[in-house]
Amino acid sequence: MEKLKADPFRATIELTEKQQKIYKNLENQINKIAKHNRIGSFKTKERYLEATKTFCKFLARDFATQKFNNISSKHLEAYVIDMQKRGLSASTIKSNLSAVRFYHDKLDNPRYTLAENAELGVQLEKRKFLGHDRAWTDKEYKTFQNICANLDNKRVYCIAM
Repeated sequence: MEKLKADPFRATIELTEKQQKIYKNLENQINKIAKHNRIGSFKTKERYLEATKTFCKFLARDFATQKFNNISSKHLEAYVIDMQKRGLSASTIKSNLSAVRFYHDKLDNPRYTLAENAELGVQLEKRKFLGHDRAWTDKEYKTFQNICANLDNKRVYCIAM
């Protein structure tokens, strides 16, 4: 039997009965938008939907927001702080914010315009991409030029220059 990995964007947010009703209402609004979405790959659509539903749980728990149409930058800012407290990486936080903005952009007449990440009152760290510099060193570049010259491959040698 395959063991399932815990996904960091599918956070377990405990809700009271009242909060659960608010969440279900928000979830229905998101599902209505998702039903007509034809943008992105299947995995991207699934990822964005799950991330936005997690945001809706946060809204139900912390703000009791009834309409997804009424979200504003203060909600995003509080959500970023919550995700940072849970120890999510900068990459995951930014992907979650992209998902929320994607669904917000699909609304017919949103009440508020959402601020960009740089405009939020919370500092988001830069993403780290494995920390490997994959560029050739000068020594590797010179070695490649010598190999091209030795093989009498002037075309590749000129391209490398």
